[in-house]
Amino acid sequence: MPEHFVRIKGWMDGWMENLSDREKKTFIKLLTKLRSGIPTSQKRKK
Repeated sequence: MPEHFVRIKGWMDGWMENLSDREKKTFIKLLTKLRSGIPTSQKRKK
């Protein structure tokens, strides 16, 4: 893993710790929506 990715992951982990449980759940929902949305949009283009 490149060093800057490790640094970003460390920052994200620290930032997530500062969020409340409700904020974490909302953030995780957004991430999963983005992740599931990416493959479907790529399929439509083809």
